[in-house]
Amino acid sequence: MSLAAQQRAAIRRLIQSFSGSLSVDELRHQIAEVACELTDAGSAALCLLYDDRSMLDFAAAAGDNYQEIVGLKIRVVNSPSERVIASGRSMLFGRRLPDTGDLFGGDSGATGNRSFLGAASGFDSPSAVAPVMRNGEVIGTLSALNKRGESASFDADDLEILELLADASVLAQCITETSHLARGQARELAVLHDASRNVAGSLNVQEVMESVLATTCAHLEHHAAVILLQNDERTHLFIVADRGLSQEEREHQLSMDGGLHKRVIMGGQARVIQDTSLCPDWEDIAPSMETRSAMLAPIPGRDEVLGLILFESRRRSAYTDDDLNLLESVARQAGMALTNAWLYEGAQSQAREANALHDLSHKVGSTLQAERILNDVADSALKLLNVDRAALLLYD
Repeated sequence: MSLAAQQRAAIRRLIQSFSGSLSVDELRHQIAEVACELTDAGSAALCLLYDDRSMLDFAAAAGDNYQEIVGLKIRVVNSPSERVIASGRSMLFGRRLPDTGDLFGGDSGATGNRSFLGAASGFDSPSAVAPVMRNGEVIGTLSALNKRGESASFDADDLEILELLADASVLAQCITETSHLARGQARELAVLHDASRNVAGSLNVQEVMESVLATTCAHLEHHAAVILLQNDERTHLFIVADRGLSQEEREHQLSMDGGLHKRVIMGGQARVIQDTSLCPDWEDIAPSMETRSAMLAPIPGRDEVLGLILFESRRRSAYTDDDLNLLESVARQAGMALTNAWLYEGAQSQAREANALHDLSHKVGSTLQAERILNDVADSALKLLNVDRAALLLYD
């Protein structure tokens, strides 16, 4: 097989791996390995720029002592990478680089194990560096170091290979991000579908809230989960549905005088707490559970926030942004279901009142006996007010 055929086969195998279940870190490592294979490099590294563009992070490496270089961080200034990043063009570097330092930073501030740098630490190693471009902006570099075989230095063909692999690294990242987004959206749709199906058969507030919480708990980690609603006076939050609480803990209410829950209610913004010990206004719904991380999402109504959904875990950093987005979506659906249930209960109550008043009017109109009329009024008061006892007192 010719060299060109070997190169095409290696690239084809790499692209095919993108459709598998490998993580973006594993794909980046494969790209570094292929860079070594196709350029005869002793070592190769894929580096990504920090947001402030002052440092490069070694996201993946292959070749000699590659395990010692992954995670290394170097300054961009005074390295060949600086020139590549500034120009957006691939470059070849010879044996001595007196003005730029070595490929991986040299004396420019590298931190971590430096044995991977090998001959580069003495500015004696030929190297090739290609920019990693995304949306027209340099986001990192793919570098090859220490040419093997008969040739002592890299050439234009090696640069072309590195450029192709740099593009492949961006493609791998985009595929991984798209796959992650699709999985998150699929999970969210599945949860919302299940919740909608479960609450569709009931307009009872308690049953609706229990169904919403049960569905959400099946998809999110928790040692405790609750739905809380504001009381009529808007002074406290009380529990209407829960998982993981004792009977005594179910009676606990959260005061609206302060705390993180009040900020979530008043601001209408969901929050994730990765370490509750670092959140001074955190109040645990069950202090004995030793919660380490939590999520809170407000339940929106038509004109105000009705309450919130709270999930707690004993693990720090248990929840991701995707988890929070899912909880927010469930909270919005809970708000709509709760509003509909209350409207139904209100309509049912008005219907009962109308029927009771109609019956009372009919009874009063069919007799002239004062005692019977008063008894009918008292009976109707019991039904309308939903009380156990009623009495009419006449003033003499």
